Amino acid sequence: MKDVFKKVHLSDKKRIFKRLIEDRVVWLIKTESKDVKQVVPVQAMDEKIVECDFLPGLEFDLKNSEMGVVSINFDEDRYFFYGLVTIKDSKIFIDTQDDLFYLQRRKSARLDIPSNYPAKCKILDYNGKALPFDCVVLDISSGGCKLSLSSLEPIIKDFSKLKLRITLSHRTPIDVSGQVRYTKPIRDFSDLPQIMGIQFVDCEPMFEGKMLNMFMDLQREIFLKYIHKK
Repeated sequence: MKDVFKKVHLSDKKRIFKRLIEDRVVWLIKTESKDVKQVVPVQAMDEKIVECDFLPGLEFDLKNSEMGVVSINFDEDRYFFYGLVTIKDSKIFIDTQDDLFYLQRRKSARLDIPSNYPAKCKILDYNGKALPFDCVVLDISSGGCKLSLSSLEPIIKDFSKLKLRITLSHRTPIDVSGQVRYTKPIRDFSDLPQIMGIQFVDCEPMFEGKMLNMFMDLQREIFLKYIHKK
């Protein structure tokens, strides 16, 4: 996971925060009691706290200070950090002393899934049949995923079509059609598991937007559980 979320050097962190404040780039905050909220940075206070404004009509309240994950889309990267969020006198104050990490935000950038994260995929239809066992999801993006299958039969072929049901931890399962773009060559049991790269296809117009929202939420969760605690 270290190759996915990269720690920003302190000198770069100061420069980035300065740009974020100058350009009034919207920050997304998810706290212990609140779902994702949007705020705009106004000024830095002693390089420890950033004061933020609410977006018009999107005010919210916290009875007490809470820890939260902040994610920021800026240029070609997405930044994350973990800090204490306090609301006082209609202003939001966010402690920015924790490490800042970034994740490249290329189109359909893939997120590696930690080996101990509960991410599975059931193949509902391959050549007219459902497979009786689950695949492990190795990585995922808004446009596809990589799967691992610990069975020799059936051998999944390149360019074949699949119907999938992807389950990522507690989230509602995602039903989607996919096409196999590549596979790892398999000769016998010593070559297992089967590895396949899947591109999502035949998707409804709203699917990509839903996947992007899920992808950002998954990034926050993995950052909080697997990166911030290191």
